[in-house]
Amino acid sequence: MTRRRKPEAGIPLLLALTATVPRGADAQRISSPYEFIEGTHTAAVVVGTVGEARGELGIGPGGGTLVAGRYGIELRGPLAVDVHGFFVSTDRMVFDPVLETGLVEIGPARTLVTGLEARLRFTLTGRRTWYRTAPFVVLGGGIVGDLAGPPAIEAEVAPEAHFNFGPSFVGVAGTGIRIVASERIEFRGEVNYRLWKLGTPVAFRDLDENLEAPLPEQEWIGPVTFALEASYSF
Repeated sequence: MTRRRKPEAGIPLLLALTATVPRGADAQRISSPYEFIEGTHTAAVVVGTVGEARGELGIGPGGGTLVAGRYGIELRGPLAVDVHGFFVSTDRMVFDPVLETGLVEIGPARTLVTGLEARLRFTLTGRRTWYRTAPFVVLGGGIVGDLAGPPAIEAEVAPEAHFNFGPSFVGVAGTGIRIVASERIEFRGEVNYRLWKLGTPVAFRDLDENLEAPLPEQEWIGPVTFALEASYSF
């Protein structure tokens, strides 16, 4: 008579133990919301809108569409330096100072506000993103002026009543957020506050004796800018 062989008693136990051991690859997989930001240089195209800030007398440039370019270099840790050049096509009002009636509005004149800024940027998450986002703050300064030249309409008033915008110092402070879409491409949204100076034409100050309060010799104003940009890192 042939005897049947009993299955090895240790095989089921071995299989059970094997099933309970975690796989090595699964044990080493660690998910993190933080990712390192690649690239130390960025070049960007910027578009935005500048709010109205014509000053107390209404002689300054108005708001309009901003077109800009930016070049950035990442420094150590969370710091970076940006060079930012921008144009704003807008207008300003031309006034004629008349002793008997005060400032008489002549009409609008085309203005091309142009600026060049150097900014220090501080990224709150350092050289990393949090779920592909990185908030930041900027602080800097530069020079701003009008490249449109003297308008023809201003020939109707005396040279002492001509208004010249810049060149003037411009300060900038703001905040925004970076959205890193890929290793090379990122997008940004930013809101900032610029501060520049308006000088009052000499002829305007001849009206002081007919006014309750003297006109300011100069005035610092601050338009607010909202901007979006797309950049390439390398």
